[in-house]
Formats: sequence, structure tokens, C-alpha cells
Amino acid sequence: LDIRQEVQATAMKWLARGDSIEETLERNHKEIFERLQRLQLDMKCEVPAKVAEQAVGSVKAPLQPNTTLNDTAYCLDANMDSDKNSDDSDTKRDLAAKKALLGKQNLLKDPVVNPVTREDLISWSENVAEEFNAKQFVVELVGQTIWLIFGILGIPLLLPLYGCSMNALRNRSMWMRSRPGKGFGTPGVAAQMLLSAMIQTSVVIIIVVQPEHTNVTDVVLVLMFVLLRCLTIAIKYGFVPRAVWNQMNVVAWDESRLVGLTLVGAWLTVSKETADLQVDWALLTSVGLVEEEPELTFLQPTTADNARAIQALQGKTTRRLVAEILAHEDSSCLPQGLKLEHDRAPALEEAGWPAKVAAGKTTMSLREFFAHLIQVVLQAEKKSPIGVFGAKGMMVVTLAVTLTPCFGRLIEGRPFMGNSILAYVSISIYWLPLFACCLTSFLFLYVAIRDMWRRR
Repeated sequence: LDIRQEVQATAMKWLARGDSIEETLERNHKEIFERLQRLQLDMKCEVPAKVAEQAVGSVKAPLQPNTTLNDTAYCLDANMDSDKNSDDSDTKRDLAAKKALLGKQNLLKDPVVNPVTREDLISWSENVAEEFNAKQFVVELVGQTIWLIFGILGIPLLLPLYGCSMNALRNRSMWMRSRPGKGFGTPGVAAQMLLSAMIQTSVVIIIVVQPEHTNVTDVVLVLMFVLLRCLTIAIKYGFVPRAVWNQMNVVAWDESRLVGLTLVGAWLTVSKETADLQVDWALLTSVGLVEEEPELTFLQPTTADNARAIQALQGKTTRRLVAEILAHEDSSCLPQGLKLEHDRAPALEEAGWPAKVAAGKTTMSLREFFAHLIQVVLQAEKKSPIGVFGAKGMMVVTLAVTLTPCFGRLIEGRPFMGNSILAYVSISIYWLPLFACCLTSFLFLYVAIRDMWRRR
């Protein structure tokens, strides 16, 4: 039965490649007999002829959806007719025998039920990219830079860049949504327009009017963090699948989907829903379309002999295994005051893992294992120095960086924000967009650091 199922799986690959049914059946015939011969040699016994005949006859050739048994018989008849002039009568008898046996089999009985649904495959195709797209990166870098610097004045340049589609702008928070729930909200779009107008005003004042104690350094700092922010966003879009990026330029997306695409919104604080989706996509990528969900079996030191066996399998000695061996063998023989309870880990089910214990074995599905593992990591992250530092610490760092030109003026013996009204106005106007771009860039960096901590 095992041989038959393995050969059937191989036959499906042959048919998917475009091989004919006759060629597939012929190869199945040879493959099964070769496997049975090897089995006979391995087991040093003779495989009964009846068993071999049944193994060949019961290979269920995976046909096209509209193919019937009569079609299969016709293919076999045609193949036999084409070999009329052949002297190999054994081949003809084999084909006739296979045709007769096929006529008695239900070729498509017991269809495989795959746990991966159509919705799972669509979700995977919308979110998993296999390569970086340089064209998307360049388009997004240019588009995001135009939008952040010129704001609403850059719309005439942005429309042809994104295929003259207003939905493309709505999905990137560059225009108001057409109906509730589609695209980003109006307040977010208006805020970005305001920041762009402030950048333009301050740059014009500093370069054209040139207030005292302000110079091009202020402009360079603002534009540098604008470019850093746009670079990070462009890299993100470069890893979006090409089909999904094209769809984003045509169809207005739901706001929840757009928020899930943002780096800070989805990854600064990872929700359980986001973590579960990542597990599903990762397993579908690495495990594939499996018939049954893989399960893990854990060896737990429940007895001294069991702990010694685990130690032998691992090939190393750990404090946990030693504590289990000593505790199970005879804990009364331990030196006075020596307690090893803190070295003994609780059972998986007692520690909150979704494990199942049956017949002395502890098992857990692969998905449940990684889903719970991620939640454990996220809980530990909140208590770590990185989690405690948080976004508030990044705001302090951002504030210090944005005031760098002012501190530089103080070091040089000049006023903190200049000594004229125009200097105060220009610095005050550019400080808010500079703070927003700088904070966003540092949050991107902070998200990357937290993600590396999770993967360590």
C-alpha cells in the first residue's frame, strides 16, 4: 500500500508535467515491480504474484477532471493499435491486463482533502514576496518624496507616476477616500498636506530671505530626514508582490488592510492576529500543501531511565536532565541543603503549551507550537529593556536630534533660534515636519531592532 501511494504521487507529477496516461501507466508498472523486487531482497522473502498483480492494477492514475474510464480504455486501445507491428507480445499482454484491471478500479475514489483552503492561498499570494522589485522601489521613492515635499502641489506629477488612478493615491494616504472604510481617513491626509506646506514655507524663507543665524544646514537636516523616511517606505513597497502592487494602483483597499501594511502600525506592537497570520504564511511557504498538519513529538523526562535515554539522544548533559535523573532515582540521597527544583522545568501542558499527552507521548501540532512560541517571545519582549524603552524613549531621542542646529548655534555663541522674527518663524515652521519625519525614521529603526530581538 505504501509503495502504491508513493508511485501514485509520482504519477501525479508526471501528468502535471504533460505526460500521457499511457506513458504514466507504463512507468507505474515498471516502478512498482522494481520496488517490490527491492522489498523482496530487503525482507529476504518472496512477494506473492497475486500481491504484485494487485499492486499494479490498483494504481489510481490521476486523470483530468473530465476523463472517464472509457477514455482511459480508449487511450490504451490506441496505444495497443499503434504497436500492432511490434514483435513484443509481452508488452501487449501487459497493456491488456492493465486495461482490464483499470476497468475494475474507481480511479478517483478517496480524494485527498487538503487543509489549505482557497482563502489561505489568496492570503499567501497577497502578502508573501519572493524577490525585491527595483522598479517598485524607484517609483515609490520618487512618489513619496514628491508627496512629502510638495504635498498637494505634487498631485499633477503623482497621477501619471501611479497610472492616473486616484485609488493609487488614496491607498498611499495622498488623497481623501471616496467612501467610508476605503483608503486612509481625511485627517491623516490633511495632516500630511499641512506638513508639506510647512516644509515649503520654511525652505523658501531660509533660502530666499536668508534670516540671520539660519543657513542651509537647517534645510539639509530637514531634507535628509524626509529622504530617510521615504527610503524606508520605498524599500517596504519593493518587497510587495508585483501583482498586489498593481492591484493597489487600481482598487481602493480597506483601511484595515492598509494599516496592516504599515511598518509602525503592524510591527511596533504585534497583535495576536498579525502573529497568527505570519505563522500561517511561513508554514505554507516552508511546509507546503500537506495532506495533514505536521506534529511534533516531545521527549519529557518523566522517569530516571527516560531522562538518561534523552541525555544519550541529545549527546550532551544539561542541568535539567541531571536534576530529573537525581530527583527520580532517589531525592533523599542528595546532599543536605541541595535542592534542584528550580532546575526542573514543568511539563509542557503545565507551562501553558497546547500539548496533548497520549500513550506516554507528548505531541503538538507544528502550527500550535510556533503560534504559542511567538506569543511567549512577545510577552518576554514587553519585559525586556527594549520593550521598556519603547516609543517614549524614541521621542526623547528625536527631540534632541531635531534641536541639533539650535544647540550648534549655542556652541558657536549665537542665539538658540536666531535674533530676528523671520529666524524664529522659519525655525518654528520647519521644526514640526522635521520632528514628524525624524520620529518616523527612528520608529522604523526601533521596529527593526525589536524584530531582530524577536529573532535572536
